[in-house]
Amino acid sequence: MAVTYTKQGKWVELKKDLFLDMPLCKLCKVRPATELAHAIIHKRYTRNKKTHKFLDVKENALEICTACQKKSETYEGRLQAFKINSERYGKANMEAWYDGLPLLIKENFE
Repeated sequence: MAVTYTKQGKWVELKKDLFLDMPLCKLCKVRPATELAHAIIHKRYTRNKKTHKFLDVKENALEICTACQKKSETYEGRLQAFKINSERYGKANMEAWYDGLPLLIKENFE
């Protein structure tokens, strides 16, 4: 039987993979993670829906707790997320993903 996914199917599968070991929040490292956030670039900040497929990827995902939700949306939170995911997936991989995004304006995460 073929599996069908909704538009968010890729994100749901990614969440299943990242939450297998009941992770702590990657930002505060204290509370259990309950959310999978678009931690570096959130979909609501991109007007072109064609770019959304580039955002539902592990490089843009971060396990966070509800208390850190607001922090994850600040520049400092996104910078921290970029650093965390650079350690997880490799800095060169993160830079290649970010440089390849079809966005007109990009922040500096160096």
